[in-house]
Amino acid sequence: MKHRFLIGRHRLWQPVADAVLVSAALWLAFQLRFDFAAPARYEHLLWTVFPWVIAVQVLVFWLMGLYNKWWRYSGVRDLTHIVEASIVGEVAAVVVSLIVARTLQPPLYSRFGVDVAVESLPYGVIAFDLVLTLLLVGGVRLLARIVWERPWRRELSRDRKKVLVVGAGDAGELVVREMLKTRMITYQPVGLVDDDSRKKNLHIHGVRVVGSTRQLPQLVEEHAAEEVIIAMPSISGKVVQDIVSMCKKANVGVKTLPGVYELIKGTVTIEQLRDVQVEDILGRGEVTLDMDHVVEGVRGRIVMVTGAGGSIGSELCRQIAAMNPRRLLLLDHAEDNLFTIHHELEAERNVKNAVPLLVDVKDEEDMRAVFEQQRPQIVFHAAAYKHVPMMECN
Repeated sequence: MKHRFLIGRHRLWQPVADAVLVSAALWLAFQLRFDFAAPARYEHLLWTVFPWVIAVQVLVFWLMGLYNKWWRYSGVRDLTHIVEASIVGEVAAVVVSLIVARTLQPPLYSRFGVDVAVESLPYGVIAFDLVLTLLLVGGVRLLARIVWERPWRRELSRDRKKVLVVGAGDAGELVVREMLKTRMITYQPVGLVDDDSRKKNLHIHGVRVVGSTRQLPQLVEEHAAEEVIIAMPSISGKVVQDIVSMCKKANVGVKTLPGVYELIKGTVTIEQLRDVQVEDILGRGEVTLDMDHVVEGVRGRIVMVTGAGGSIGSELCRQIAAMNPRRLLLLDHAEDNLFTIHHELEAERNVKNAVPLLVDVKDEEDMRAVFEQQRPQIVFHAAAYKHVPMMECN
C-alpha cells in the first residue's frame, strides 16, 4: 500500500495540473448554475471555500493513487479509477466546504448591513462540479494518451516497412497499437485482414479491415505491402500454410506472434515477431489446456527442458519462462541452439533464472550428475530427432 502514496519527482506536475483543472471545474460550476451572474453571497461563499475544496480534492486523488500512473498510458481502468476518486473527492469537498462555511466564513456586508451568509454549496453547483471534474481530469489524461500514441505517419512512412496484419481480434489490436505508438518500430500497418465479414471496413486504431485472407495477393498489391504479420496465435496449421503459400506467390515475407499464453499474459511485444516455422504449419489439431492448472504446477518449481534448443523445446522454454518457475534448466547437446535460446530468454525476455546445460541426454552418467546437482522437480522431455526415417538408416 505504501507505494500508492509516493509521487516521483518527475510526476510532481500531476497534482499541480489537477489543482488547476479542479479549480476551473468549480469556478465554471458556479457560473453555469447562476448563468454567469451569481449573487454576491454565493460569490462570497465560493472564494471562502475555494482553496479548501481544491486542496481536499487533490488530496483525495493522491490518497487514491492517481499520481502513481503515467497519463500517456491511461485506459478504461484508469478512467474507472478517476470516476471513483472524483465521487469520493466531491463528497469530501462538500463536507469540508460545509465546515469551512460555518466556521471560517467572514461576515458578508452589504449596503443594508450584515447580509445572511450561505453555509452550503447549492446542489446544482455540486452536480456541475462533479461532471466537469470528470470531464476535465479524465479528458486531459485521454488527450495525453492520444497525443502520445498519435501515429506519425507522414513523418515515418518513408522509413517504415508497410505490413498487412492478419487477424482483427485482440492480438491484431495489440500488434497495431504497438506499431503506431512506438517510433522505433520499423513497421507501418496499412491494413488488417480478417475472414469475419462483419469486420469488413471497420477501423482499429485508424487502420481499416481491408478484406479476407482469400484476397491476400490482391491486398498485398493494392496496399504495396512488403510483409504480412499473422496475429492469430491459435490459428490452425492449415490456415497458416495457406497464408504462407499466398505470400510466397505475392513475393512478400511472413511473420507470426509467439504463443497464445504469452498473449493472455500480456508479455507479447513487437520485438518478438518471428518468421513462420515448420511447427506452425504442421496442421495438428488444437489441444485445449487448463492453463491455470498448468501455471500452478510450474510456478516456483525447478523445471528442466531437454532438447531446449530445438523448435519444440525452445517454444516450451518460452512458455514455461512466463510461468515464473524457480529455475529453468535448458538442456541440449547442440551448443549453437542452446546459446540461441538462452540468449533470447535473457536478452529479449529478461529471464534471469535460466541455466544452460550442455549435456547429451544419451549420456547416462552426465544426466545422473545433472539430476543430483540441479534437482529438477518437473522434466519436459523434448529431445528427439526430427528426421526419424533418415536416422534409422544410419
